[in-house]
Amino acid sequence: MESAEFLQYNADGSLKDESYGKDSGEENYKKAQAALEASKQYAEKLVETQDVEKVDSITGATSSWKAFQEAAKDALAKAKGGK
Repeated sequence: MESAEFLQYNADGSLKDESYGKDSGEENYKKAQAALEASKQYAEKLVETQDVEKVDSITGATSSWKAFQEAAKDALAKAKGGK
């Protein structure tokens, strides 16, 4: 694997971006943005380790980690010809 990207979407289908969490108050907005930024490291670690099981959870982005693991496993299975 040479590259990977982990994009996250809101319930309405929009991409989580710099406005993610903005309507939840300043403190929650900062937490949401920090988690979104931290979760970008998951794809980088996957490329580095070449094994989704070796990508550690990042504090503050645990729920993103679970979604990342599922998405990465699914993508890798499809790349290998699985379903």
